[in-house]
Amino acid sequence: MEEWNSTGGFVSSEKAVKDLIVEFELKTSSKFIVFKKDNLFGKENGLDLQNITSDVRWRDTQKDAVPLIPYDRIPFFILGKKKWDCHQGRQRNKSSIERNRKRLEETGDHDFKKRRKQIQITKKKNCPVQIRVRHIVKFPYFKIDKENEEDKHERDRLSNKLKECIKNQQEVQMCHQYHVYLPNEDHTNHFIGEAACLIQPVDEGVKKFIQGMVFEQNIHSTRQMKLMVEMYVRQMFQNSTLPQKTNKRFWPSSKDVQNHIVFALMRQRNSTVDQVVVKELVNKWENENSDDKFHLRLKEDLDTEPDLNG
Repeated sequence: MEEWNSTGGFVSSEKAVKDLIVEFELKTSSKFIVFKKDNLFGKENGLDLQNITSDVRWRDTQKDAVPLIPYDRIPFFILGKKKWDCHQGRQRNKSSIERNRKRLEETGDHDFKKRRKQIQITKKKNCPVQIRVRHIVKFPYFKIDKENEEDKHERDRLSNKLKECIKNQQEVQMCHQYHVYLPNEDHTNHFIGEAACLIQPVDEGVKKFIQGMVFEQNIHSTRQMKLMVEMYVRQMFQNSTLPQKTNKRFWPSSKDVQNHIVFALMRQRNSTVDQVVVKELVNKWENENSDDKFHLRLKEDLDTEPDLNG
């Protein structure tokens, strides 16, 4: 952390936020998933200050805001916020759980039965624990003098000067800060500690590694992929403590590895590269032969990943 104490702190990049959250998850044997993110959150390169609609602020006007932005006599804009839920938190997608309920209630018109029985329609347990981050941009050049910090007219003067510089597209010195709140309350309604590691979803980095091995190396063997995943995880934590073997997030089971190999093959099969070429050809033919009629039906992209964790 660039600055941290018992009440919170901040880092200077979105990557540092991600690293901090991963470190916190490993330390607490927990897993968090994003459920809300503002548009300008994480916008560091190419930020157009003229597009910011919020007012210039000197203090956090929300006294109960989480995390609270401390006063340091430097003006700032609030770009946005981002929230993470415990992966066994509240059920956000009501339509999804309703579809799962109907699917379990429906009976098929044939004798074939799936081997796997889904007892629960969702893993959600209404755990209230959250991680919250607020992204702000500060302007140190317009810092108010300590003797004038209670002078409203001086603050207004500097605020107007800052706005004028932005309006005239003048270069202004600024720095990004991500103020982070890491929960210290206990998780509820589900397992915690080592037992929680057994039901964690596979890490995103491990998923992308498996997909890359399928795409680039054409590896389909579950046994071979498990060995390569182990090498990848050991390399990932070569400078830190290796997670325990019971942590499913980094040590997926053979079934999990097999599922993600299958999903990667599905992604590969539904690649849109060939479809783009065909679409361009059809457009060319239509321009060259205006009297002819063409009909092209494109296969939809596989945009969402199936739940491979049960």
